[in-house]
Amino acid sequence: FAFDPHAKIFEPIRALQLANALAPYDPLFYEEPLRPEHIPAWTSLKSQMQVPLATGESLYARFEFLNLMSNQGADIIQPDICVCGGLLEMKKINELALNAKRYRNDEFDPPHSEWSISINDHNVAMNISPVQSVCRISYRLMPGVDVTPLVERTRKAAQKHGLKCTVLGMGQGIYTAPDSPLVQTALKITGKRKPRTVPYGTDGVAYVERMKQLVVLGPGDIAQAHTVDEWIETEQLNKGVDVYRRFIEHVCVKGLS
Repeated sequence: FAFDPHAKIFEPIRALQLANALAPYDPLFYEEPLRPEHIPAWTSLKSQMQVPLATGESLYARFEFLNLMSNQGADIIQPDICVCGGLLEMKKINELALNAKRYRNDEFDPPHSEWSISINDHNVAMNISPVQSVCRISYRLMPGVDVTPLVERTRKAAQKHGLKCTVLGMGQGIYTAPDSPLVQTALKITGKRKPRTVPYGTDGVAYVERMKQLVVLGPGDIAQAHTVDEWIETEQLNKGVDVYRRFIEHVCVKGLS
């Protein structure tokens, strides 16, 4: 037999106590007692257990599995093909978006956007077949890049597999010239000497009809964002508050650029 608490144990010490209680019965594995986000807790739990520890159904990308395995956080890896991006065609589309010249703009750093996929099957337990799964795809447009072929390829893939495909919206990419007054103001306020043109427009593209220019500025490092252990130092957060205050006062209140 195997035992699966469905990630409902919230204290690592309780998870260890249950593992020790199960050990005399020699289970095949002890599956996902904790939530998967904090890898050090898994490493610590595995090092103290006498039964095989299994997880993976709640991990969404290969780098999360790599992080888990690199830190020796489990004995058995259980990826869920639907959760971890199982649509092979979507993988191919993402590779196309990353590598094909027509979807690149070398002025941007990096020079491409990713074909981002999220899947929600509305289940609490990951090992139960869902009544309905929703796959949502996001792509942040860059000026001069026509993604219509990617959208049409997605439609055909959905049709082939009997899936419903709905395009919720097609926005327009925002481009702000590096030498524009707004960017120069942002550089002065943040104390930076040189800007970068980036493909991640945050949520600014939702306001493209009213907002013709966009700058992304703030504390910390973008390399820390959207990772398993995303974090920001308190000192950087305090600096961010000051930067935002001065930027809002200069651009929004005084109407300067």
